Amino acid sequence: MQRRADPAVALGILFLVVGLLALAGQFVRVPELAFWSYGWPVFVILPGLAMIAVGLTVAGLSGFTIPGAMVTLTGLILAFQSTFDAYQTWAYAWTLVAPFGAGVGIALQGVARKASGQVRAGLRTMWVGFWLFLGFAIFFEGIIRLSQINLGPIDKVALPAVLIALGVILLLRRIVPARR
Repeated sequence: MQRRADPAVALGILFLVVGLLALAGQFVRVPELAFWSYGWPVFVILPGLAMIAVGLTVAGLSGFTIPGAMVTLTGLILAFQSTFDAYQTWAYAWTLVAPFGAGVGIALQGVARKASGQVRAGLRTMWVGFWLFLGFAIFFEGIIRLSQINLGPIDKVALPAVLIALGVILLLRRIVPARR
């Protein structure tokens, strides 16, 4: 259930929490732990989730879901990259932020507004982002070998076979007339 709130209140609370955390960080020293080395993306993920929560629960602020989803996905990508030292994947992972993440936010905004057309538009945008991600990942990892990952027989046979099959399907769809 959405309730009316002043956007300044939500922003004020956000600034207050971030300020308190920054102040506490000046006086409390935590020894170097694995969390600080690998868990720092949580500080990107949590604000994104907070923006999504505000967008879904506060009337008039459903627009927060779009940047919230994009920030959250950025944090999740950074968590993966930090864990596996795979920052080169930004060559194609950006497609998970936009358009995929934007599509997630648009769909969530449609849910908050009870607008089924907007949910469908968000899902279409997510679909485009997914296919862009998959295509670029195949190109950068399967062909260029950007991350130097060896997938064994998948690299040597399966990936080229999938690319050939997709090419044939796309060509046949253009050549063979569609039945109506």
